[in-house]
Amino acid sequence: MEYMALKLSGESLHKMLNAEELIGYLERGFKDYTDDLVINPLRVSIEAGGDWWGVMPAYNRSIGFSVKSVCVLPDNQSRGLPTTRAITLLFNPVNGDLEVLADGTVLTAIRTAASSTLALRYTHTPADVFFIGTGMQARYHAKLLSACFRLNRVNAHSRDKKNVDAFLSECRTMGLNVDTQLKAQDADTLIVATTSTSPVIQHLSVANRALVSVGAPTPHARELGDGVLTECSAVVVDTAAGCMKEAGDIVQTIRNGSLSQDKIVELGTLIKTNTHLSVDKVLYKSVGSAFMDLYACEYFYRKALELGVGDQIDM
Repeated sequence: MEYMALKLSGESLHKMLNAEELIGYLERGFKDYTDDLVINPLRVSIEAGGDWWGVMPAYNRSIGFSVKSVCVLPDNQSRGLPTTRAITLLFNPVNGDLEVLADGTVLTAIRTAASSTLALRYTHTPADVFFIGTGMQARYHAKLLSACFRLNRVNAHSRDKKNVDAFLSECRTMGLNVDTQLKAQDADTLIVATTSTSPVIQHLSVANRALVSVGAPTPHARELGDGVLTECSAVVVDTAAGCMKEAGDIVQTIRNGSLSQDKIVELGTLIKTNTHLSVDKVLYKSVGSAFMDLYACEYFYRKALELGVGDQIDM
């Protein structure tokens, strides 16, 4: 029997985004994950030639089933393409109809930034923010943070000055105060969103209070040096199962003794118990989890139906 599904482009996701609304959906998602209301197996992944490919399924009986096919291709940066590319599907929980086919690249960037913003609400209020990495992930972090916090100053660093200039120009259009004199060691909040496989930051300064790290999604990759993990009083993770298997920054530092497992707490636990951490230095580490795609996709599906956005496709 033929039916219609909804195709949502990256542009439509961007235009529909309401930061507070999406964060509300993700907050419920993290709590449901903690309460075992989501079936969320670890992703199946393949590493080949420096590239990473993964499939991420998740299920909730009231929302449905989602699956994302995603890849991280570092060489895409030189091609002028996103280093992370993905497509996300959402299926009806009752009859199995495909409801949504969404641009998973933009969806991933948005939901990752939303989860980081949510984590900062439970750990540290950012003021002076320094971005290491200036790609799509960084841009959506700037967008979500600017929507939810009153930031004082921002600046950024990347290997390519043109990318930095373009990123800071976009920050200005968001109404952010760009201060090119702000150094990483003087910022209270660091956002690390790179494709690096080796540490780009070795230690935290006295001023650094919160660090968000969303890159290095494989056990062999690192964004952060051992010193960073040692210096943090608490390490908040999107999921312990995912980070302790896949995040090199976590896997390797537990193995070499730089990180004690008793420092690790899941974001969902903070949300469920309404616990706001008050520590000198905190890390939020995210490798992403399928339930985040599920709840983000549900949000955008409902938003699209409300606004009449998207293209109907025959199935």
